[in-house]
Amino acid sequence: MKAVKRVCTVAAACVSLVAALGACGSSTSASDENSVNVTFGKPLKKIALNYIVFYDKKPFPKTDVYLYDNGTYWITSAGENHYGVYVVTKGALTDSQFEIRFISFPSADWEGAAAYHYLQFDTTTWKFVQDAIAIRDPKIPPQNGTFRIEDNTATPRIG
Repeated sequence: MKAVKRVCTVAAACVSLVAALGACGSSTSASDENSVNVTFGKPLKKIALNYIVFYDKKPFPKTDVYLYDNGTYWITSAGENHYGVYVVTKGALTDSQFEIRFISFPSADWEGAAAYHYLQFDTTTWKFVQDAIAIRDPKIPPQNGTFRIEDNTATPRIG
């Protein structure tokens, strides 16, 4: 798999986030116009990532990404715990090769801002490559590693 060219800008990622939030059935709360309500779907799959080359500001080699059937996700590792939206943009989770694009909701993990991740997966080798860009760090180097997929049985822990 080739590394992805950095053609996505932070502005485009934010536009995609707004569109994805609308697609997830979120709504603005009448009691607080500065909040968004997002409902997680039914548990779908868990992707366990084992980073070989990782971002030096996030040196967490083992990361679990929990996918839900409405395009929401929860990610957890030794140093991360945040949520966002995703779209499978090429193939399907059951194909030998597939791609997923993720946009994290603003969180402490990303200094109060959003981040965009593009991952390519290959189940013939069980390897993945990842490109990312964040509002607070637009020059995140490419990352890669190995992965496995299993059923997601987790309920997101909010808070």
